[in-house]
Amino acid sequence: MMTKADAVALIAGRLEQTDRLVVALDGMSCAGKTTFARELAQRFSGSVVHMDDFFLPRDRFTVEMQSLPGGNMDRHRFRLEVLAPLATGDDFAYAPFSCAQQALLPDKVAVTGRLIVVEGAYALLPDWGEYYDLALFLQVSAEEQQGRLLLRNGARGMVPFLTRWIPREESYFTACYVRARCDALVDGED
Repeated sequence: MMTKADAVALIAGRLEQTDRLVVALDGMSCAGKTTFARELAQRFSGSVVHMDDFFLPRDRFTVEMQSLPGGNMDRHRFRLEVLAPLATGDDFAYAPFSCAQQALLPDKVAVTGRLIVVEGAYALLPDWGEYYDLALFLQVSAEEQQGRLLLRNGARGMVPFLTRWIPREESYFTACYVRARCDALVDGED
């Protein structure tokens, strides 16, 4: 397992060899994916695509979709608004989805720069891996994860994560061999 500093050095080295680098940053809830992605984008003048912006609306999250690893993601919209432009190398923008409002927000997220980080659980669904130049998996201990969940969501707010979302993520990690398909595991506690 590498440190975040090692991951930064790896990305810097890859950027020296290419005009554009697309990094998938998947991993455990509360492992620091969003924070690390933001730090990378700032350091390398890049952009971040948040997988949280591509959840399915509740009315489309059917029993059939619930049975699929990553079935809570709007795969069609992600493919159309993110993967297609990544394949062409063009700058692009997308509309983020608000879980609270159950709607797409009017403000577009602009994606530009030499470094593009696609961060969040489900970033490495198997049919999406070909679009990434580097895949990293952030992980923390169960104790650290629960402590961070408590701080972020409070005691009541962490219950859905412990009972629903983390088991779904772990099922996805296992079914899709996410850790094994990554170029490196990154210590989210350092």
